[in-house]
Amino acid sequence: SIYISEKYSFNFGYYTDSYILNDLLDREVSGGDFPQDYLPRETFKNKYSVENNQYLANDKIVKIPYKASYNDYKIYMPKDYKYSTLDAPVLYYKGVIATSDHQNVKFDKSERGTLKIMDANKYKGKEIVITSKYTKFARLGQLISLVTFISLVGCLIFNKFKNNK
Repeated sequence: SIYISEKYSFNFGYYTDSYILNDLLDREVSGGDFPQDYLPRETFKNKYSVENNQYLANDKIVKIPYKASYNDYKIYMPKDYKYSTLDAPVLYYKGVIATSDHQNVKFDKSERGTLKIMDANKYKGKEIVITSKYTKFARLGQLISLVTFISLVGCLIFNKFKNNK
C-alpha cells in the first residue's frame, strides 16, 4: 500500500527484495497515518518528508498541487515549474505507472524510495497521473490461481457424477 498523509491508501502491491517489515527495522514508525507494513528501505531514512507530502526539486522543498483518490494520485504541475526533476511523495513499487496526456512519463526511484519524475519541466501546466497495473509476475499468479480453481471445481463435478453412477 502507498499511504499519503491525507489518509489515502493505494494498493500498489509489494516487491519483497527491496522491502522490509518496519517492526523489525524501526519501531519508531508506529503511529499516525504512516503505513505499518512494507516500505522501501530508503523511506525509513526520509519518513518525515514522505509522510508530510513534501515534493523535492533539486533537494529543495517545493509546493505542488495534487489530488489523491483510491485509484490514482494526480499531480498538477505549475506553469512556472523550472526544475528538471520532481521527487513526488509517492512510494516506488513495481507496477506503478505515470502518464500525462495519455503518454508515459519517465520516472525512476529516488534516494528516498519515491517516484522521481524525470524531465519534469516538460509537463509545465499539465496533469501527471500516477496509478498502478499488475506486473507480469502478478498476472502469472492470477492465471495459476484461476487454473487451479477451475481444476478443483472440475474434479469435484467429475467425482460427483462418478459417485452417482
